[in-house]
Amino acid sequence: MLQTNVNAANGEVKNVVDLGRDEASKLYGSWCSPSATAATIVSWCDKRIQIYTEWIANCEALKKANQIQMCKGFSPDELRKMAEAMEAEEA
Repeated sequence: MLQTNVNAANGEVKNVVDLGRDEASKLYGSWCSPSATAATIVSWCDKRIQIYTEWIANCEALKKANQIQMCKGFSPDELRKMAEAMEAEEA
């Protein structure tokens, strides 16, 4: 897979790096054929962005549901006091 680094200010291509399967998987979470065209890579990226965006939303909902579950044994007053204590520690 080719990684192209582009100057965002003027669109100038800085360099093109041919990534191996392991490195591409580490950077992008997956791998695309080294013979892929630019159009194929753009489409591949769009699909990954859509999937990852959905996964992030799902993870955020799961996290929130479990945070609520963790708080169920506490009264609102206890939760307020814990939040105030955490804010004081951060200050």
